[in-house]
Amino acid sequence: MLIALHDAERDHMPGKIFPNFALMKISAYHKAQGDTVTWRNACENDEYDLVYSSKVFDFTPENPYLPPNAITGRTQRGKRHYT
Repeated sequence: MLIALHDAERDHMPGKIFPNFALMKISAYHKAQGDTVTWRNACENDEYDLVYSSKVFDFTPENPYLPPNAITGRTQRGKRHYT
C-alpha cells in the first residue's frame, strides 16, 4: 500500500523543526507492515491508498485540499481527537 502523511503545521510554519510524533508512529506501523510511506505532495501524486493528516495546534487551519477519505487527527486541550 502507498501511505501518505500530511503534517498540517508544515504548511503554515515554514521554519518548523519539531516532529509530529503521531505521524511518526503511524509511519513506523505501516513500514513494519511492508507499506511504502511518504510525505503527501498533492502536486505530484494524489493516488494514495491512505492519507493521514495530523495537526498539533488548535490555531492551525484545516487543509481544504485533503482528499475526502483522509484520516485526520488533532489535539484539543490535551486530548486526541480523530475523525
